[in-house]
Amino acid sequence: MYYNKELFINEEIKVDYNHLNKKQTVLLLSILLSIALVALAVIITLGIKFSETFMTGYAMAILGTVMFAVMFSLVLPFRMKIDILRNKQTEELKGQPVYEKYVELLNSGRELNKITDCITFGAVAISIIAVWVLATIFPYDFWCAYAFVLPILIGNLILLTRRNKIEQIKKSETEILQELHKENENQNGEAKGVE
Repeated sequence: MYYNKELFINEEIKVDYNHLNKKQTVLLLSILLSIALVALAVIITLGIKFSETFMTGYAMAILGTVMFAVMFSLVLPFRMKIDILRNKQTEELKGQPVYEKYVELLNSGRELNKITDCITFGAVAISIIAVWVLATIFPYDFWCAYAFVLPILIGNLILLTRRNKIEQIKKSETEILQELHKENENQNGEAKGVE
């Protein structure tokens, strides 16, 4: 949604965007997978070895809370940097007819993201609270960690309920891209005519 990197017509901005995107993905996957694998190995080992005394519920609550904290602390700085790039591109498009559509697209995407982010953060907070409550009630049970599935379910519900708005944003993206390609073709044709 309004992240289509083809809308970055400035090559420097596009390169920066790709670099930030790759770096974020690599960091998220490597750090989160490392934490999850090591923690689960320790939790399973301790759970098997000390099945009567090891509080698996608390261990899963701690793991889930740490995972969400790490994820948000990694995603938010990258998101702010990407917003800076998007604003920089917006400045470059000022004065062009496509600019008005691009601003409309950005505003639609930001509005959608605000609502989605509020719901997602709320779902994460509720799931963290739920897993801690369940861990307190059932400290020796592993299954209380299933409360962390809540944000995934809510994320999918958001996508279903916001589908029309997402399709509208994608349509707007496509229109802007077509206009940009036409302008580029016209500019290339004029440049060839001058030669």
